[in-house]
Amino acid sequence: MHDRTRRILPLDQDLELEKALAPDDVRSASEGGLPRRLMLWEVRSNMHCSIVGTCLDRAELSAVMRRARLRPVEGSSEYEVHAWFVCQCTESSRVAKFAHKLLDRKYAAAIRRHMQLTTREDILKNWDEARRNGLIAGVYWAIASDARTGESLRQRVFGDVHMMSHFMTGRNRQDARAVHLAEERIACLDDRLVRVRMRHEQAIGERDARIGDLEREVLTLRAFVVNNSLKQPGAPVRTLGKCRTARSIKNQSRRTAAARAMLKDAQAEIERLQRQVELLSEAAVPDKPQQPPSDDHDPVACASRRFGNWLYVGGRSTTYPYLRRGAEAFCEQLDFHDGGLEQSLLTLDDLVAQAEVVFCPVDCVSHGACLKAKKLCRQMAKTFVPLRSASSSHFRRIAGQLVRSEPNVIRHSPPREGS
Repeated sequence: MHDRTRRILPLDQDLELEKALAPDDVRSASEGGLPRRLMLWEVRSNMHCSIVGTCLDRAELSAVMRRARLRPVEGSSEYEVHAWFVCQCTESSRVAKFAHKLLDRKYAAAIRRHMQLTTREDILKNWDEARRNGLIAGVYWAIASDARTGESLRQRVFGDVHMMSHFMTGRNRQDARAVHLAEERIACLDDRLVRVRMRHEQAIGERDARIGDLEREVLTLRAFVVNNSLKQPGAPVRTLGKCRTARSIKNQSRRTAAARAMLKDAQAEIERLQRQVELLSEAAVPDKPQQPPSDDHDPVACASRRFGNWLYVGGRSTTYPYLRRGAEAFCEQLDFHDGGLEQSLLTLDDLVAQAEVVFCPVDCVSHGACLKAKKLCRQMAKTFVPLRSASSSHFRRIAGQLVRSEPNVIRHSPPREGS
């Protein structure tokens, strides 16, 4: 152990060697007087390189040179500037003094904390913590400039910094390699992106051209169809080059469709009005002097002419009780059908077959139900009576006229044989 230590440590000073082998590497104040710190040029010369490289960056070295009224030779490399600084720090020069002041000011907090430590264990603990946190520069300068620090402790921290420089060099090589590979990968991807973008733009151009061709073809076909549909018999065929524009054709098509829809609605309205006029014309009653009320509603006067079942198609359900009460003097029974609101029109056949007379108010019944009732009365030779109003008073008046056999009803005879 003693021989191996002599081979690693310098052999020119026996006193420092004995202190390096001592169990406590922190010298007491009694050995060298009051605790003091070494100046930069008083630190061992083999540590200047690591101190300059670890504790000062390029900007700070330039600031020291400007303060010393110096400047590097134009074209000097960073290594040449670093080597010159290391040589200047080995002696009491202006550069060394300015660099020492800069180091003390920059790492004042780390120096104060280190000077409060008194044992080797505390110093190593502080050093290991700085290594884990990546803050070794301040602690390294504090240990190197502390006059109490023994040689073995200086060699320990110097060795750690030396190996970290190798480690960082390896990491820098790996990072540089990774950056180089990444740059090559980016260049490859850029080339691929350019090729893909060119293909995409070419595809878009082809698509737009195809769309334009199809649009022109559609316009041509539309113009051809419109020209043929508007062409008069015997008229010369118009050339496709003189057809209307696409917008004019589209507007004309919309106007034509709207006109056709309006014509269809008008025809439906005309048919509805014609059916209503037909029903009202059939129900028209000539003006006659008003008959005494006793002739229409007196049960004794109408007893000689009494019908069986009557059927009332349509109207309002709220008037059914009044209609049934008014029909008691003229018929045996009055049946009702709502005209398809709730009752099915399929049941109208059986009701018409059971009735002798069918009443239908044209103002309160669907046209389909009224026309079907009229058709069934014609087929079954039943009496069909259209009413102009669904009121009960109008029904009683028409019922009285029917009993007196007045000409205000539509009577149907049985169909002829073979017809």
